[in-house]
Amino acid sequence: MVWAYRMIFVLLLFSLGCEPEDKDYNPNNVDADGDGLTPFDGDCDDSDAAKLLLEYDEDCDGIKTEDDCDDNDPASTGYDQDADCDGVLKGDDCDDYNSLLGNQLFDGDCDGVLSTMDCDDNDPLLLEKANDADCDGVETGEDCDDNDPSNRQNC
Repeated sequence: MVWAYRMIFVLLLFSLGCEPEDKDYNPNNVDADGDGLTPFDGDCDDSDAAKLLLEYDEDCDGIKTEDDCDDNDPASTGYDQDADCDGVLKGDDCDDYNSLLGNQLFDGDCDGVLSTMDCDDNDPLLLEKANDADCDGVETGEDCDDNDPSNRQNC
């Protein structure tokens, strides 16, 4: 009698949408995009043949795991767009192989000092305002009058 209840339970599960684990017997195992893979095989997106297998693209963003800056984040970029993976794309990055140097939009001369804090954002050799308040090229501790850029005397 217990056997009959178990059999009814199993049949009920299959009728509620449980899918068999064996892909050969799974009615939903259909390759919709024609790439030779189904979701059962690990196809990231069965409506797009360009999408890769989960095995090669963990976040299914179309960038292979080995070429992805963060393969757990589908919004992250690939190394071809952002070599240092700092989130700044090559065209805007001061140095795409140094994540400490940021975006040219915020550091025009790419000296590591933000434009708002830089004495001259077109010259990487001039100091930042924190070290040269009047931006005359003489550091604050050495400048006799660090409020007057015309007075360039060292004290």
